[in-house]
Amino acid sequence: MPIDIREFMRRNPYPGRVIGFRSAGRGRLEGLVVLTGRSRASKARVLDSTRDGNIALRARSTEDGPHDELRHYPAVIADHHGIVIANGDHSVPLHGALAAAQFDSRIAATRYEPDPPINTPRISVALELHTQRIIASINAAATGDRDAPPVHVRLDTQAGDVNDWIMFSTYRSDGVTIEPNHQFTPVAFTTADPLAEAWDAVDPRYRVAAAGITFDNGAAVARQVSGRVG
Repeated sequence: MPIDIREFMRRNPYPGRVIGFRSAGRGRLEGLVVLTGRSRASKARVLDSTRDGNIALRARSTEDGPHDELRHYPAVIADHHGIVIANGDHSVPLHGALAAAQFDSRIAATRYEPDPPINTPRISVALELHTQRIIASINAAATGDRDAPPVHVRLDTQAGDVNDWIMFSTYRSDGVTIEPNHQFTPVAFTTADPLAEAWDAVDPRYRVAAAGITFDNGAAVARQVSGRVG
């Protein structure tokens, strides 16, 4: 049973990076990307629409300084092979795997981010046009047991009829204690503007940027919002 987007965010005030998606018909996907942050560097980011090759949306810094591949990356890559939405630069090899029909092996080999002790999960969703598969994935570290193998949680559906929104995040956190998230959550929106609803539902202390993506058989359009936390 889907929960309201406000309840989804209330239960997890600091979700890290969030991806949402739903099938919007054959060859079509609607998506959401939400960035939250605690540190200055994490808050100094925006989501930009781009025309850089197949990159439709990029997370970048608003400050001068070195490139940080854990914070600055192509968030959405789309072309006639399909679309990948991700929380890191693993979007690039995942998109390449769509073209090479090697997506399953590539997503299985993806590892969480090298940022101990948090070990941020790498999360993604892809629509593979030639099969009409939608593949959502969470590649995370185990919780609690350092010697446990990595956790790979996957959700596979088919593009077609319009379905419920699915939301998933990198973290489960109250803003102090952080654990990797391992689950997908069906979410309901009450208006025709999921981007505005999701943005409004984010805890203002951690709100950084968000974008809504519409993908239709090879073409992606992004609409984004951003805000500074004082």
